Amino acid sequence: MTARSAAGSVMRIARPVGRRAPRIIRHPGSAMAELALAALEASHPFTPGVSTLTGFPVRFTHPHSFLAQYEAIFRNEAYACRPGRPDPVIFDCGANIGLASIYWLSRYPGARITCFEPDPSIAAVLRDNLEAARAHFGLERVGEMPDTTTPEHVPSTSIGSVRVVEAALWIETGSKSFTEQGAGAGHLGGGGRVVPTVRLSDYLEAHVTTAGGRVDLLKVDIEGAEVDVLTDCEPWLGFVDALFVEFHSSAGRPQRFDELVGILTRAGFRLALETEFAPRHPFVAREVHEGFDLQLNVYAYREPSS
Repeated sequence: MTARSAAGSVMRIARPVGRRAPRIIRHPGSAMAELALAALEASHPFTPGVSTLTGFPVRFTHPHSFLAQYEAIFRNEAYACRPGRPDPVIFDCGANIGLASIYWLSRYPGARITCFEPDPSIAAVLRDNLEAARAHFGLERVGEMPDTTTPEHVPSTSIGSVRVVEAALWIETGSKSFTEQGAGAGHLGGGGRVVPTVRLSDYLEAHVTTAGGRVDLLKVDIEGAEVDVLTDCEPWLGFVDALFVEFHSSAGRPQRFDELVGILTRAGFRLALETEFAPRHPFVAREVHEGFDLQLNVYAYREPSS
């Protein structure tokens, strides 16, 4: 390593460590975790690795994507919920490498989770991480996860009480082109790979009509397909207790946020909004990130019964 490259490496780690120094000073016990997070921040993009921040080894494909997800899910508890039973039913749409499902399993070991992930390389990491979670939490290897909905040609794996469906969610069952991004921004359309598609509405209907129960939490982060998919699911959203949607506004296309609000309010939800990405000065310049000019976190919840 040359002196210049060594200096560059030192600067890459020094900046994130400096940003995290105030937290280390306030909470000395968090020093090791903060240094691990700083190292992730200093890593080169798309460098695969393993982190033990969750308490056991978790694989990732992109250190910055892992860092953002870990801080949102575990530190800020973006998906915290209060299901009324120890074995909640959760649909994780856009599961990525599985951090959200790992978070839920850490709090509700009996949770029955169905994960959807269309990117084959990401799905392989997802399966490995859920197996590691199963071993760490001492969950049963074979869970009660019957699956009569997934088409035979779609890969589907049961890991304890978690089902992994390797398909994109869309308004019809079949296949569709898919753009691989290597981390968390893969999306339908425009890419050279073709992936299977399934309808979320089929899974919701099967759960409601066969299992006769409600869905405790539905998380939808599917990179721009959310309005179409939730429109298709509208007849079944009344059986969902809490719903998270990451809304994506595609640059140069109708925003459709009004459609999303209509779908959710007609289903009886109240809404809370959080900005994930927005232009700082939209009257002057409209930044675009991964093809989107606005991203919002939409939390849809129900008022307590009187």
